[in-house]
Amino acid sequence: MLFQIVMTGQFPYMRTGTDGDMGSLIREGNFAFQYENHNNKDQPDGDWKYLWSHIHKPVKDLFWHTFHKDGKRYRNRPTATEWLVAFMGYKAYLGDEQLSFDPMSNDVRPIRFKAFRPDTPIRDCPTCGRKHAIAGIWNDDDQQYFIPTQCNKCREAAVGKAAAARSAIVQCRDCGANLPKNQAKYGRCPACAKKDDERQARANTLDPARLCARCGKPFITYGNVDWHTRSGKSIPTTHKRGVAGVYPPECVPSQSVRTPTSGKPSVRPRTPSRPSTVSSSPAPKGFWARIGAWFFIDHGMGVVIGETAEIGDDVMLYHGVTLGGRSLEPVKRHPTLGD
Repeated sequence: MLFQIVMTGQFPYMRTGTDGDMGSLIREGNFAFQYENHNNKDQPDGDWKYLWSHIHKPVKDLFWHTFHKDGKRYRNRPTATEWLVAFMGYKAYLGDEQLSFDPMSNDVRPIRFKAFRPDTPIRDCPTCGRKHAIAGIWNDDDQQYFIPTQCNKCREAAVGKAAAARSAIVQCRDCGANLPKNQAKYGRCPACAKKDDERQARANTLDPARLCARCGKPFITYGNVDWHTRSGKSIPTTHKRGVAGVYPPECVPSQSVRTPTSGKPSVRPRTPSRPSTVSSSPAPKGFWARIGAWFFIDHGMGVVIGETAEIGDDVMLYHGVTLGGRSLEPVKRHPTLGD
């Protein structure tokens, strides 16, 4: 408990690479924090190493010898009186400016290692303004201090931003150009994305030069034509028939039909003795004209909407709903849902 208070919640046996099994960690007795010449290089990630470096030496001694399996007090744990004496000394140490020469030792969460000795230069960070955030690093070769230009937090932030910037660069799937990830659209650069949108729009557009041989209206999209061509299949000349070979309602036989190949009208002459086959009643509504506003399918797996079904406004269907036909005759044979 004393260790977790001083180390602001850290567990004594926690270390890098562990699976978090506290029982196993305690039995192993592997206290990972560096002590004198003992360092197994698996201290927990984060600022814990900085916090550990600022702890008063007698308290640090007692912690290490208590928790490490090679410590002198690992088997014979210190008494409450010994801990009380150690922490009273810690309190006196923090109150003595000559002994506790590093002002960051009084911080709850230090962000750097403790200063090497009293003459160590200590500076505020010019980037973020943190007080006492920079301490000189002693160089034995030069016998002088090296003073970093930024604190640890600012340097870590700069490294993180650089890594994020590198990871944010992607390659266009079409032209191979490099671009920021936030500018890519479905893996494409803006120019290629625009071209793809145009291709998609064209693929979903009816080809006005190809008219149904039955009703004389455009019936097939550019994309469908391209698919048949790539597949080596013959391109259809009429609307696709549905159930029982029935044409869709919008495919009403016309007197004048433009053939899809020649582009010239083919007129069917009408004889007086033969009655007209064109009904005077209005043509049936197309599929989308029979769907009301704000129609919603909740989990649309297995939904079937019949050829002549009609759906009103603000209708919601659940999965598995079938608006099925009641006959195979070419009449209104599917249900109608009101608003």
